[in-house]
Amino acid sequence: MELTKEVFAYSAGIIGAITSFPQLYQIVKTERVRDINTSFFILHVLSDLLYLSYGIMTKDNLLSISMSLPCACNTVIFGLCLYYKEKELVIDDTKTNCDICCEDVETINRNYYVFRRGNKEELWSCDKCWGEKKDTLSDELWSWTCYDEYGRSLIEEEIEGIDVKED
Repeated sequence: MELTKEVFAYSAGIIGAITSFPQLYQIVKTERVRDINTSFFILHVLSDLLYLSYGIMTKDNLLSISMSLPCACNTVIFGLCLYYKEKELVIDDTKTNCDICCEDVETINRNYYVFRRGNKEELWSCDKCWGEKKDTLSDELWSWTCYDEYGRSLIEEEIEGIDVKED
């Protein structure tokens, strides 16, 4: 019976740590944290630390060891969030991120497009992706607006005469 309790406790600790690995991998790979809720990781680390502290105070080695993995992983994620958020604060006004191709695209002397569906969904698009995906997204009930480099909305008749620039 004691062995079963230990297997459950260690399994919970390992699974707790593994659940954060995909997020950690994505942060390291992309070096971006713009959509991550740091409050979630603050609370997660705090919860892990409280369980870990309780295990240490009650001399429950099983709890302490099983909570140390998730605590370490979530602490690393929180640290990376702070590090990359600071890096993301450097704003380059000459580029914007295309939500379709996920690349930073020059915006000087170029138009950009915003696809919208419903009240909340919005995609920013570069010239190239607009040319490739306009019909597909329109079929999926996305409306779109073209903006010039200064953020002024262009009317649809003007858009038809604009050549899509290939990069």
